[in-house]
Amino acid sequence: MNQHNPTHNPHDHFFKRLMSDPKNLRDFIRGFLPHEIVAHIDINTIILKDREHLTKKYRRFHLDLVVECQLAGRDAT
Repeated sequence: MNQHNPTHNPHDHFFKRLMSDPKNLRDFIRGFLPHEIVAHIDINTIILKDREHLTKKYRRFHLDLVVECQLAGRDAT
């Protein structure tokens, strides 16, 4: 069966779709991460990045979710 078929792993597909919305992602971070971690994340700087990448040898791979934000005052991906 195709691993990318949403019916193969509906929970994974649902989570990826839900977290692809920056508002949902911010709400999730605030609601589920410990306060000690959230205190270092600048929630307003969250940007969803391209999930497809190429290696130095031009091999393509996909990531589930890539987020960029300010973490403790510095850029973090």
